[in-house]
Amino acid sequence: MYVHLKRGLDFLLSLLALAVLSPLLMGLAVAVKVTSPGPVFFRQKRVGKGKTHFMIYKFRTMRTDAPKDQPTHLLQNPEAFITPVGRFLRRSSLDELPQLLNILKGEMAVVGPRPALWNQFDLIAERDKYGANDLRPGLTGWAQINGRDELPIDVKARLDGEYVRRMSLRFDARCVLGTVFSVLRAEGVVEGAQADGADGPSAAGDPPAPPRIAGPGRMNRAFLTVDLEEWYHLDYLKGYHCRESGVRVLPQLFDFLDMLDEEGVKVTFFCVGEIAGENAGLLREILRRGHALGCHGLDHDLLSNKSLTQFTDETRRARAMIEAAAGRAVTGYRAPCFTMERDKLEALRALGFTYDSSKIRFAQHPLYRDLRLGGFECPEDLVYRDGDFTEYEIPTLELFGYSIPISGGGYLRLFPFWLLRLLLALYAKKHENFTIYAHPFELTAMPLPLPKGLGRVTRFRCLVGRKRNLKKLRKVIRWLKKRGARFITLEQDRRERGLS
Repeated sequence: MYVHLKRGLDFLLSLLALAVLSPLLMGLAVAVKVTSPGPVFFRQKRVGKGKTHFMIYKFRTMRTDAPKDQPTHLLQNPEAFITPVGRFLRRSSLDELPQLLNILKGEMAVVGPRPALWNQFDLIAERDKYGANDLRPGLTGWAQINGRDELPIDVKARLDGEYVRRMSLRFDARCVLGTVFSVLRAEGVVEGAQADGADGPSAAGDPPAPPRIAGPGRMNRAFLTVDLEEWYHLDYLKGYHCRESGVRVLPQLFDFLDMLDEEGVKVTFFCVGEIAGENAGLLREILRRGHALGCHGLDHDLLSNKSLTQFTDETRRARAMIEAAAGRAVTGYRAPCFTMERDKLEALRALGFTYDSSKIRFAQHPLYRDLRLGGFECPEDLVYRDGDFTEYEIPTLELFGYSIPISGGGYLRLFPFWLLRLLLALYAKKHENFTIYAHPFELTAMPLPLPKGLGRVTRFRCLVGRKRNLKKLRKVIRWLKKRGARFITLEQDRRERGLS
């Protein structure tokens, strides 16, 4: 019977986890000790199997004068008690790791109802209705990944009862995997009774995000975009005179185009103006296959290096070069390295462009700009509109206060697919649209004559993951399609919105 096997598995897993995580546990213990006065561990009386009591272990995250036996989400001013390192520990749930000792001792399990405080009599009584007090409490549980602090007591107890009915090795594995998702997103953590309604606009100057339309985990629209540039246009290769090598990657894109046909995916390509003429055949083939074509600047230099007058003149020239080579009007734009600024965006609109895709929330990157869109409305996820002009955002995933651009570039090459799938699943829980961006040198495995003297980090950035990236991109496309995503160009999206 699984209930007997479960205890043996809990013992072995907790023992293994303590051994593997011992360096992390020691580091966290030191961080707790040096950042605030008081003990490293916090001990508190909790309700165990059969409504017996035991002392639970946690890393201390609050000052020693904090109320002892009151759930933190019920405190009126919890921020006044949380220590500097405690805020990180609570958000990441790393403060719970010492409970591995409780599991080892047999007081807790890896998965089960979360242990109630000894004085949470209403929760204890409600759990009695479902037999949830007859199990060892868990480090995580079914209710924990379905709302945590946000759940009313009756709902939490009912979910604990559902776990009692469905308890199995497979269901425990599902709870553990769900915990990874919840911890990465810090879901369900409520610090204080006044925490409701704390969400606001995600960036100053931007309109608030629209409510989610698609169901959890389901996707609506997907935009695959490619910055049509040569490998020597990479910002970290400038100054090495790589252009003189004569090696070009754009003629190798036909395998990629064939893959798109096989998957039924349409792409928006943003072309650098100075290479349009020598790639006129490729541009016309792109259009013949039903893809869209936009502008990626004149020479791939950062917009932050250009005056408004220079930007306007070069954009006009770049568009003329692309239109002459492709035989088609160009109305879309993407700034090199996402360096679009608001005054240049307005200049772009004055030139007759109807859409841009240069917004990204990635303040940690030294090159990218935070394009503010005050005055725009946000009718749908990643889509901003002001009159007949549209801005398309590049998605990022917020983890522990950092933005990770999981949607392409070096991150697509660097992350293994299992990790990408995990991050995409986290993203899909709260978003219905997705944008992927890629570069031609990432879509072919042809050797690149990297210059001598190139640093190891830069060389790694150029080469990591290139050989298998096209296969990985196909997997990402199929993953999104299985969740309902429909791949269309940005121009088609505008048509469907009645904008062109």
